[in-house]
Amino acid sequence: MSSRVSVAIGALAITGFAVTLAVMIVNRLSDQQVAVLTGAVCGAGLALPLGLALGAYAAASRRTRRPEQSSPPIIYMTPPPAPVAPASPPRSIELDDYPAPARRAFNVIGDSDFDEE
Repeated sequence: MSSRVSVAIGALAITGFAVTLAVMIVNRLSDQQVAVLTGAVCGAGLALPLGLALGAYAAASRRTRRPEQSSPPIIYMTPPPAPVAPASPPRSIELDDYPAPARRAFNVIGDSDFDEE
């Protein structure tokens, strides 16, 4: 037996198995589920050829519209502006500039022996 015949027999066996499995599954589905499945299969069957046709058209139009080879663009870069000098010298933060926070009192719930300070 040649390899083509064995490949054909294998493909036929796989196809037969797939068809048998599909028939067994469809027999267990309700009418609504079969309708939804039929719509999905028909939609995929319509979308696949249309997608291939649009892809072939896009590839063909891309081949015909090749841009001419031109010289590379010239890019002029301006130097960054000089930094602006501050109007007054920077001032360091001193602790005396801010008031001390007020002392907070805490109450512990359930503890009656709490010593307040």
